[in-house]
Amino acid sequence: MSAYPDLLKVRGVPRLLTSATLSRLSTSMVSLTVALGVAQIHGSVAAAGLALTAQAIAIAVNAPLAGRLADRFGPRRVLLSYLAAHAVAYVVLVTVLLTGDVVTLIFAAVAYGVTLPPAGAVLRGHWPVVVPPAQLRTAYAVDSITNSSTFVVGPPLAGLLTVLVSPGVALAFCAVTKISGDLLLATSPGLPGRSTRPSSGGKGARWLGALGDRQVRLLLCIVALDTFGYGCLDIAAVALGIGHGATAGWLMGAVAVGEVIGGLVYGARPWTATARRQLTVLHAVTAVVLVAVGAISALPLIGVFFLAAGLVGGVRDTVNQVVLTETAPAAYRTEAFAWLSTCMWLGFGLGTTVAGYLQSRLGTPSTFLAGATSAAIAATCTLAIRPAPQPLTTTSKDTAR
Repeated sequence: MSAYPDLLKVRGVPRLLTSATLSRLSTSMVSLTVALGVAQIHGSVAAAGLALTAQAIAIAVNAPLAGRLADRFGPRRVLLSYLAAHAVAYVVLVTVLLTGDVVTLIFAAVAYGVTLPPAGAVLRGHWPVVVPPAQLRTAYAVDSITNSSTFVVGPPLAGLLTVLVSPGVALAFCAVTKISGDLLLATSPGLPGRSTRPSSGGKGARWLGALGDRQVRLLLCIVALDTFGYGCLDIAAVALGIGHGATAGWLMGAVAVGEVIGGLVYGARPWTATARRQLTVLHAVTAVVLVAVGAISALPLIGVFFLAAGLVGGVRDTVNQVVLTETAPAAYRTEAFAWLSTCMWLGFGLGTTVAGYLQSRLGTPSTFLAGATSAAIAATCTLAIRPAPQPLTTTSKDTAR
């Protein structure tokens, strides 16, 4: 485990991890806070669903645009501009949640989504500049661990603040943590004021940006298939939890815990297998786990398999980030990670939709089978991934400590 203390010794890393923890804690809390607040104040679960759907669509649409702006004008400038607008959007969202009607709340949720700063994309695209290439896999493992950990802590904290204090206070807490975390990132000494701009390529290539690269498109499709499977797990957990109290929460909690453990194990040591081989094996194992859990009826054993799915998923998500960093053109790296977020949302949404339909028609085993099928397709897609075209290095000025 010496890889982690060594990573923390790199200048700037503790600040970036603190930033990521605060920002992602807010992200893990805000959707549940809004949903609980709408249900508590307006007495409508349907209205909460509409608000969250509008917010998710706005986030998915905004992410690639924000990422491209960060690549074009520099991440520091774009983060600070978005943060100013996002602070206003938060004030509006809190005010409307407490005093407005449902229609106005939906518009406020959209404002939240379209002003969301591209902090995650900027951070993931910035790791190759901050850490040496030998420590990059560990950095992305810690990145994934941080993300998964906040989803273990955040939702229960959101529920406690909303119920024990008030929805307004809970949402204000989300605002403070988000803005504080993103300010830490935006003011980091190593963050460039202006990113490298593309110096070649036709107008079509420049218009497509990160999507102009075939390998980036392939990996984004793989990520969408991954989150499709996660959506299937989510619906299956809900179905299994009917009549069994908090079972659904415990099952998805097991997935999150597994992701943390998987990321820790992967980032603690070097791996000799190529990233393509790792992804192929990881997706194949995911398919086997999902097929197997669909044939089990004992809830404790199902929980073990949910944990196993998380273990594999934690490693897989880390490798996905490493491969995306290796394949994305440097001038569009932030945008590529922004598209990663969009594809995750789209894949998850499609997965929950398909799984919900299958669950109502064919039962829970069919939802697991759908997730296994997506993993198998992703395993096949990984065979087309090429080795990294260039080493993950920057200029000596960029890597100076």
